[in-house]
Amino acid sequence: MKAHFNRFLLLLVVSVTALAAQGQEFRHLLKGFDDNDGIDIRGMGTDDGYTNGTGIDLYRPAARPRAFINALMPKAGDSAFNTSGWGIMQVMYTPTEIRTYNPDPNDYHFGGGLYIKHSLHSADKRRKLNLQSELLLGIMGPASLASNFQKLIHSIGGFYTPRGWDHQLPTDLLLNYNFTAEKQLCAIGEGLDINAGGTAMLGSLQTSAQVYTLFRFGKKFSYYEGFIQQYCRPNTPGKKQWQLYGILQPGLQWTGYQAMYQGGLLNSQSPLNNNSKIHGQAHATMRPEPFLAHLDFGIIASSGGFGILWKQSLRTREVQHMTPRSVGTISVQIAW
Repeated sequence: MKAHFNRFLLLLVVSVTALAAQGQEFRHLLKGFDDNDGIDIRGMGTDDGYTNGTGIDLYRPAARPRAFINALMPKAGDSAFNTSGWGIMQVMYTPTEIRTYNPDPNDYHFGGGLYIKHSLHSADKRRKLNLQSELLLGIMGPASLASNFQKLIHSIGGFYTPRGWDHQLPTDLLLNYNFTAEKQLCAIGEGLDINAGGTAMLGSLQTSAQVYTLFRFGKKFSYYEGFIQQYCRPNTPGKKQWQLYGILQPGLQWTGYQAMYQGGLLNSQSPLNNNSKIHGQAHATMRPEPFLAHLDFGIIASSGGFGILWKQSLRTREVQHMTPRSVGTISVQIAW
């Protein structure tokens, strides 16, 4: 028994020493975030269009995927570091005036979506390349609980009660495939790197494509050593691992279809399919602007296993005949 205990103790000491020598990284990241058009650094917050998106994601090193999933979620290379993610998100859209029982049929619709998502982020440090694939499955309509959530938040905050949810867009299936690729263009010292990116989205939630340039400036971790490592890194003896840097991301997007503006693809009562009445009230089909420009900027900070992000997204008009939009994002990350 003593011999077995001594061998176990030796194995434990060797394992701990090996982990310390290789600077063990965090293997899990929990990220919670909230998009809200009321968050506006300019003091010009609104409460219409895409008014709120709340989600939580859990990431960990990816296991070997099945062949079918592997085809949909390509890797950046044989030496890439791959991170798998699972999450849930709720989105809500509202018209400009939410206090009336009969919303303006020519304004944004009341609409909500609730979906789960599975992602694979693949980072190639040598080639400075990131690939991220995402599969999304959910539902829009009353089952999304967007009405309940907005009424609850407005009640807690002492805001006026939204009354037009009886006219929200009808139930439909949300199924989307999203793919993003990012590549470093150049780096100037350790304080600035410039990256190019593109995203394609295809499905019954949104069909669109965008290109953008991402500038990162300040004290920052590498962007191409893994998704978790972008946000948090464990402190080592005598040295704290921290970052504080700004981001600037101008971009251009083409949109072919957006369910929360136009209605779902499958339901025959969707405005997209018959431009008829929703719960007794006529609704026009909102048409997305084919092209919009956006400018995102923000700050990312982290120390050890905790990080926080604030970002503002300024956008040109997303829907024809409506005004330009702005959405703020706050995100918190915890790693272990």
